[in-house]
Formats: sequence, C-alpha cells, structure tokens
Amino acid sequence: MGFLFLKSAAEKAQIAQGRATYDALEQAIERGPHENVRALAAKIKDDPNVMALSVRDRESLGEQAVRRYARAALADHQLSEDEEQTFYALVASLGFTGNDLGVRFRDVALQMRIARANAGRLPRCISPKLIVKTNEIVYSEWPAEQVKEVAKREYRGGYSGFSFRIVKGVFYHVGGTRGRIVTTGTELQIADKGTLSITSTRAVFLGTKATVEFLGSKLLALDVYDDGIRFHVANRQTAPTFRVENGHVVAAEINAAFQHLISAT
Repeated sequence: MGFLFLKSAAEKAQIAQGRATYDALEQAIERGPHENVRALAAKIKDDPNVMALSVRDRESLGEQAVRRYARAALADHQLSEDEEQTFYALVASLGFTGNDLGVRFRDVALQMRIARANAGRLPRCISPKLIVKTNEIVYSEWPAEQVKEVAKREYRGGYSGFSFRIVKGVFYHVGGTRGRIVTTGTELQIADKGTLSITSTRAVFLGTKATVEFLGSKLLALDVYDDGIRFHVANRQTAPTFRVENGHVVAAEINAAFQHLISAT
C-alpha cells in the first residue's frame, strides 16, 4: 500500500483517483452491459492514476474486480460467448496472464467450464489420446485414477456426494452439496491410472491396465464428488469410480455432451 504520509498532496490525490477508477469498474460490472466493462478495463491498463498505485494494490483491486465479474456472469450457472470474451478482456486489461488463470484464478476457471458446458458450449481436444470413431468428437480429457473400494465408504467435508440422472434438458448445477471420496479403517486402493476422455458419444477411461467405456446411450446417472465421479450404466453390475481434479466440471461436461446426443436421437 505504501506510506501515504510520505507522499505529496498531488500524489495522494492521484492514488485516490486510481482507486476511484477501480470503484467505477466494479459499479460497471454490477450494472452491465459488457461493452462498458471492457471499455473501462481498457482504460485502466494505461491510466496514470492507476499506475500511481502500488503493484500490490493493483493486483488486489484487480483480482477483486475479476472475481466480482465472474460472480455476476455465472449467477445463472451459464456462460455466454460475450460474457467469456469480456472476462478474458478484463483479465488482460488488469495485467493478469495466462499463468494467473491457471493458478490465482484456477477456481474461477473451473467454474467457468461448468457454466460454459451448461450453455451447451463444449471445448475441443486438439490432440486427444483416445482413438476416435467416425464423426466422434473428443471434448476434453482429464487425468484420472480408477479407485477400488476395500472398506465401508462414508462421506466427509460437508454433505455427501450426490447423484443426478442424465435426462434431456437438464443442465448441471453446483449446489450446497459437497463430499470427498474417503474410507474408514483403510484407504481406497488405486486400481489403475490413466485418462478419462469425454466425447460426443461416450466417456472412456484409458488406463495402463485396462480400458473402460461408458456409452452415452446407456449412461443412467452420475454420482458426483468434489474429487471424483461414479458412473451408473445400464446392464453393468458395478459402478466404476474415478478420482479426478474436479468432479463437478467433469460431470457438467459429460452431461452437456450427452444432452447433445439425446437431442440428436
């Protein structure tokens, strides 16, 4: 923040104006539309009053503005192209980088993936590990571990994990439910490690020991945890469970992919 008592009246006025600029940006975020947010953010980048603020203050105020915009844009649990473009323009104008998206704003980036999927907008995997079938599209691939239960399972860290059915017209909603895959008495055993691929017709776990396929037409429901996902498939006695970075994002992308599949049939 710096020592204001060591600064001149002109410097203090400049700093106050710089803070007022960030306040105006946050007010624009609350009001919308997105064009106003982008315009104000673009001015901040080279504003001499903003530059009078310390680096620490600029980062703090900038992060606050980015997170406020994310909350506003994701309030309906969906993310439009315009909202996404505004978000990235805001991040760039406030001096943040791609690395910041992967670290400082990792939680926001994952929430955006859920909202993007809910809007029916799925990513495309450029170089997938999975060998695709004719006309099949790989949307995303996630590092995953297939886990094997060796003891009675319980859920900790809030409410339990929850289940939802894959039915037409249902988008994924992250509510108050939370849960991690844990056990009592002994730990879950890792049965296999590999990649979970989500495509336009199926989900496939490519493990080092075996490959497990879940056709979209046979998927009944998903159990979702903060750190995992379980598949319930027609005509399969067991329900395979996988640890992933974020079960909610994976569930949202699977649901969106299979919504397209259901609509096409």
